[in-house]
Amino acid sequence: MNDAKLREEIRRAGMEWFAEYYLELSGWSVSGKELIERFIVEKDYTIKSSRTKVSAGRRIIKAGSGKDALILITRSKNERAAVFAQALLMHGVEN
Repeated sequence: MNDAKLREEIRRAGMEWFAEYYLELSGWSVSGKELIERFIVEKDYTIKSSRTKVSAGRRIIKAGSGKDALILITRSKNERAAVFAQALLMHGVEN
C-alpha cells in the first residue's frame, strides 16, 4: 500500500481508533460483523461509521501495512493515538 493510500485509509478509520483496536483488527478471530456490532454498542457509533472504520482498518492489515500505519500515527499530533501506537510498537506488533 503506498503512502497516500495508507494515509487515506488511516483517515477513514481514525488514528486513535485504529491504534486502540489494532489487536482486534489484526487478530482475525473476530469477524468484521462482530466488530461492527461491538462498536455500535460500546462506542455508540452508527452502523455506517462502524463499517467504514472496520473496513478501512482491515484493508490496512490485509495489505500488510499495519506496522507502517502505527509508525505514521506515532508521528501525528494526536497524542492519545500516538501513545496507543507507540505502546503497540514497543511490544513488537507485526504486519
